[in-house]
Amino acid sequence: MNKIEAIEKVKSVREYMKKALSREDHQLVLSLLERPYPLEDEGNVEFLFREDGEKVAELLDGVAGYSGRMIEAPHYLVVLSRAEGVDYRRAGFIAQSIILRLMQEGIGTCWVSVESSDVVKEKLQLETDKEVAALIALGYPRETGFFEKFFSGIKASRSPYSETGYADFRFEYEKDTRQPVGTGTFIYIDNWGNVADADELERRGYLEVYHYMKYAPSWGNRRPWRFILQNFDIVMAVQRMAETEQLADHLEGGIAMYFFQLAMHEMGIRGYWLMDAQAEVPDNYFLAGKYVSDK
Repeated sequence: MNKIEAIEKVKSVREYMKKALSREDHQLVLSLLERPYPLEDEGNVEFLFREDGEKVAELLDGVAGYSGRMIEAPHYLVVLSRAEGVDYRRAGFIAQSIILRLMQEGIGTCWVSVESSDVVKEKLQLETDKEVAALIALGYPRETGFFEKFFSGIKASRSPYSETGYADFRFEYEKDTRQPVGTGTFIYIDNWGNVADADELERRGYLEVYHYMKYAPSWGNRRPWRFILQNFDIVMAVQRMAETEQLADHLEGGIAMYFFQLAMHEMGIRGYWLMDAQAEVPDNYFLAGKYVSDK
């Protein structure tokens, strides 16, 4: 499985076998937590591997997860970050790269949201000045052949944007409420509101990249990101979920930034993210960063 195929097959696992990782997979996790990370974090992002999943789930029941319902798993990654938006974006980027690598080895994962960092730190007795940005449940899927069955329930077809494109998996059993690429307000040229059409994106060689962005996870599948093309550079803006800026929005932005860079690299468009960007965007959006092309 190459990375672009892995993008299309991302799937959260919410039920796990009560079985620890094998020695080999345990070492893989530890190796992925070692620096250097795929994005410079200036020491402001940290990951803790908790092997005592049963204890963690018990301690955090009612204070983490979905509406306080904890995802039970044999292991967890605790995602720690300095309480700044830029570092939460870095944390999301790095964590998603780890998730994709684990999935390629048949290890299931699931993002677990945190309502109060202070409460989680108290419950887990964590001595750190960083915030708990999120947890990631991980382990072997409870359902035998989970990934194989999941893939078999997906109808594969070629990408609509190239004759030899990769598989475009459509979920037969799940309504896709996310905004499709190219429907009015997804990608702009030079300025916000100047909508890019498919022909222009194809001419620039970007069309297929934006197609793959629909696989980037977001809360409620809302696809909060928008892009502004500035010559060969690309600015990403993220819509806030609330009137006031939330760090969780930045975590989500970082996840999308990882998907975008991976898709660009796999399509042969090399470049890197700068966390500073300049562009006029609506008040309910923030600038996540600028992707600088090597062209």
